[in-house]
Amino acid sequence: GTFKDSMRKPEGLQSFLREHRAVSDLLEGAEALDTMAYGQLAYGTKRYFSKQGWYLTGEAAAFTDPFYSPGSDFIALENDYIVDLIRREVAGDSREELDARCTTYDQYMHYRLKSTMLIYKDLYPMLGSYEVLCLKWSFDIASYYNIWGYYYINDLHLDLRVLRTELRRQIPILEGQEKFAGMFKKVGDELRKQGKYYRSNLGEFSYGIEHIDFLEEIFALRKRRRIMEVNVSLFNLIRERAHHVLYGPDAAVPPLGLGAFSDQDLI
Repeated sequence: GTFKDSMRKPEGLQSFLREHRAVSDLLEGAEALDTMAYGQLAYGTKRYFSKQGWYLTGEAAAFTDPFYSPGSDFIALENDYIVDLIRREVAGDSREELDARCTTYDQYMHYRLKSTMLIYKDLYPMLGSYEVLCLKWSFDIASYYNIWGYYYINDLHLDLRVLRTELRRQIPILEGQEKFAGMFKKVGDELRKQGKYYRSNLGEFSYGIEHIDFLEEIFALRKRRRIMEVNVSLFNLIRERAHHVLYGPDAAVPPLGLGAFSDQDLI
């Protein structure tokens, strides 16, 4: 059901849980020991890595959201950057070289935080529908493996040239994410209005990675052109599926070029 502020209290939480048969059965005869609630989980930092020689990692730096557990990615990146900066200083890199690398690593983590927050912002109400969640999951997980996961697996997150290229291109990427987030929200809102939000929540199954036909490619270096080809194919697929959810399987959805995904409404 929809979140209500009363759920932050023990009585409200128990009332909500008992609305769901399976959970209610498990709670039969149980005694509540404690209830805690946070009104806001996400936070960031002004600086991850300082030129003065101090560094932040994990929850000391930033936290986005428990869904998908992206904190593990942040810890892995931050720890790699911290170790790399310390190793280079010990090896005798110049102050100028260290400062430049420190700044780029810091800017990249800020970019990752912005991108990650767009996965969650205002989208939790959409996750109760099997159809909308499948759309969003396919978009999120395929985008992750095509770009973020691929960079890390191949140690490209330590390549200043790659990072600086990504930082120059971050605006259209973030704008594209916002457009897709808006599309997911619109699909969910329209399904609610039509009374069809839960229509596929029983009797359906998704394997979860059926749209990642490039999985074996992420373990070796790829040309930027190939990454963009996968992006365009994925974006058009998710947009087409969203149209079919709202307007039926026969809805005609002409494909778009990469640039169009950041400068126009998708549905």
